[in-house]
Amino acid sequence: MPDALVTANGLETHFVARGSFAQRLMGRSHGTVRAVDGVTLEIAPGEVFGLVGESGSGKTTLGRTLLKLAQPTAGSITFEGVDITEFDEDKMRPLRRRMQLVYQDPNASLNPAMRILDAVAHPLAIHELASSRADARAQVVDILERVGLSPPETFLDKYPDDLSGGQKQRVAIARALITSPSFLVLDEPVAMLDMSVRARVLELLISLREQFNLTYLFITHDLATAKFLCDRIAIMYLGKIVEVGSSQAIYAAPKHPYTQSLLAAIPQPDPSKRESPVLPRGEIPDASHPPAGCRFHPRCPQAVASCGWQPVDLADAIEERWAGTSEDRFETERKLLSSMTLGERRLTASVPGQTVETKQLLETVLASRPGMRQATGDVAVEGDEVVVRFPEPEEPPLRPVENRDVACVLYPPS
Repeated sequence: MPDALVTANGLETHFVARGSFAQRLMGRSHGTVRAVDGVTLEIAPGEVFGLVGESGSGKTTLGRTLLKLAQPTAGSITFEGVDITEFDEDKMRPLRRRMQLVYQDPNASLNPAMRILDAVAHPLAIHELASSRADARAQVVDILERVGLSPPETFLDKYPDDLSGGQKQRVAIARALITSPSFLVLDEPVAMLDMSVRARVLELLISLREQFNLTYLFITHDLATAKFLCDRIAIMYLGKIVEVGSSQAIYAAPKHPYTQSLLAAIPQPDPSKRESPVLPRGEIPDASHPPAGCRFHPRCPQAVASCGWQPVDLADAIEERWAGTSEDRFETERKLLSSMTLGERRLTASVPGQTVETKQLLETVLASRPGMRQATGDVAVEGDEVVVRFPEPEEPPLRPVENRDVACVLYPPS
């Protein structure tokens, strides 16, 4: 996309996890959080580009990194044809007026001690965009009118606590627009609002896009909202883009199992069309220790042998089994696996004289994960040890699939 307004190429944003006070005192590393891990995307001028995923998927960090509010660890960012990856804050300051952020919670983004006039006019003072106080006031009145706060003069001397949630978010939008930006990152802008207000704010964003020729990065966990507003959608999971395409194509026929799960979670008002959704298991993993291969595979209802299984996945399946079993069975099985060790590519349990029982237990657990069972093959008995071996994992890249790109082993290269 040669005329893209915003591009990211191989973008990474990692943070060092500090851990507890005791861990820091003893000099122990707590790992690196891979919030954004190799993202490539392009956003065209005038486009509404949706970024959808669960909490913890890295959506907000990606948006902040594109604005250089979070510093990238690797990769590149281009804005309006200029590579801004290495720009320091002095070089970024002139660009700030052209790229703005609307936060999820207006209560946190608006200073409760500032009048609405002062809050909205503040960016004008920072960027020296008003010739006088009267000029600043006139610009604030105009932008408040455009975001639907009318008559605007009645809001100038009010404070955030005097406004409703929807009105506060309109003020936050007005503050972002007053510098005449070309690019807005909208970080869950309606998530904190009442359902009765959300639709009106979304309609306002559509209207403002047309009035000001804006480009949006719209961050949300709600695929239905993204379909309403966005031209294209990228599905993000644990720092990676797993599917990207037009909103109509993704909503009509999602390809990645994670996208399918997000769509299945949307409430269906028509009883005749309701189906029992196949939802992912458990919670999103720790971004400081992401799964190998496809990062969704431990939770995926369609996981197969080539998804990237690890010994830790088998250990997690054992713990899940124990969570739903009797105390007697738990004690019996725990003794069989008391010496279990996890290597990079193998799980080993050593119980002299009970290798048959240990092998049967591991085979039973593997049977609960057909994809993992196919990946590991036979459980081996080697002397007094029972061994489960795992193949080298491969991470699936984004590949063209019909009318979108998907990162999933279910869609191998053609």
